[in-house]
Amino acid sequence: MPQRRIMHDVNEDARDVARALMGTPEYEKSRDERKKVEMKFAHLKCHHGLERLRLRGRSGARDEFTLAAIVQNLKTLANHIWLPPPSGPAACVA
Repeated sequence: MPQRRIMHDVNEDARDVARALMGTPEYEKSRDERKKVEMKFAHLKCHHGLERLRLRGRSGARDEFTLAAIVQNLKTLANHIWLPPPSGPAACVA
């Protein structure tokens, strides 16, 4: 009868440490912060066409990514400072 083997991953000890930390408040905070950053990258990829970088080299990639991040930050700023037009009796008096 052939022997069965259970494969043990080389990184299993590190995974055990990560599993032990999963319930801590620090882990929850770190997870929430990572999610915010990942959502910003996803937004850049989906809505700003940053699937691939078009400029060559590290400096070109840095410049292109910086411009995309500036656009994203300006959109966020515009959404925060935009106020809807006033409605009601005071709006009709012009």
